[in-house]
Amino acid sequence: MASLKHKILTLEDEVKIIKLINFGHSYDAISKTFDIGKSTIGDIKKNKDSIMKFVSTTESGSKVRKTMKTADNVAQENALATWVAGSKGWLDRLKHSHRIRRLKITMEKLSNNESAIEPFRIELLLRVINEKNLSSDLQCRRIRIVLAVT
Repeated sequence: MASLKHKILTLEDEVKIIKLINFGHSYDAISKTFDIGKSTIGDIKKNKDSIMKFVSTTESGSKVRKTMKTADNVAQENALATWVAGSKGWLDRLKHSHRIRRLKITMEKLSNNESAIEPFRIELLLRVINEKNLSSDLQCRRIRIVLAVT
């Protein structure tokens, strides 16, 4: 038999192997399924208690994790995790204090007050009529056009 390539299993795969061993599957069938050696399966079976304990106590999922290493200074890691978890809302407070909002340019716009716009629009129209010295007949037509458009 050719030697197998070194393969590191995820903790999730190791848990699957432990379950297969408990269901009575042979080492040979498991080694072919996961493409690992029989001695690796024996090592996983020997360490099944520590693997199951580690998987049950870790917050990060066992799907991607491949090692059971823990922090060198557990107290410091716990204090850091508590400190980071306690400072979650700083970004929301920063956005609120600086009035930073996420608006969709094409879909969303700020609300406008129609009653405040109307006097400004009429005042602007009258100012343009006076500056351009438009005749009264022309003024009436332009006012009707402007009012009809808006």
